[in-house]
Amino acid sequence: MNTSDPIEETNLSRVTRSVVVNQALWTAGYSLTTGGCLTYFGYELGASGILIGLLLVIPETVGVAGLLSRWMIHRVGNRKAVWLGCSLIARFSTLGIPLLAFPSLRPAGINPLWLMAGFLAIAQTAQANSYMAYLSWLSDLVPEQNWGRFFAKRNIARVCLLLVVPVAGGYLRDYWRANVSVDLALLAYVAAFGVGTSLQLASLWPLIRLPNVAVRSPAFDVPNLRLIGTARRDSSFRRLLVHS
Repeated sequence: MNTSDPIEETNLSRVTRSVVVNQALWTAGYSLTTGGCLTYFGYELGASGILIGLLLVIPETVGVAGLLSRWMIHRVGNRKAVWLGCSLIARFSTLGIPLLAFPSLRPAGINPLWLMAGFLAIAQTAQANSYMAYLSWLSDLVPEQNWGRFFAKRNIARVCLLLVVPVAGGYLRDYWRANVSVDLALLAYVAAFGVGTSLQLASLWPLIRLPNVAVRSPAFDVPNLRLIGTARRDSSFRRLLVHS
């Protein structure tokens, strides 16, 4: 992948369109493979309250693994490649979850809910590293003076889809359960995961066409522990941590 100058060779409007389309597709797919859909699927498989709680906290808990992205980028030397590779690992790991709806495909002697938790942990760990590489790459691809408007448009696309897809998915679930037999109820989740994973894979295409860029921040070469220590001494960063 070629390394390009973000200011001279990148068309900002094209980059913005690509990122907005990516975010819209990814958010729609994410809504169908996590959150309510995942929780309801767990209930259908007989999950206890503790296991449901585990499924809900895994995405946030393994997010700390995103720190590995700096090491990966140093090793690979290409943030776009790290983003794409980790994204594909995350998507294909997610495919294991809907397959648990079919008893014949479940390994004997293993609780399918623990397998679900394992697939989810792998997918979210890969996604955390993909997301860190993605943010770092886009921050250098787009001129700094355009960050506010650029990332605002990306977030608007995300919020719009979050307001629509989960609600529509909930209505469709209720309709399905009211009109089909209990034996077929799990197929609704298989379909939701299939559509969601397809949307997330499709979301990769708009960004694949964008160029890779060289790392512009000197802080990228600072060791992780030293960088964390420096950040903790920043009063604004500490207030952000308290807020979070």
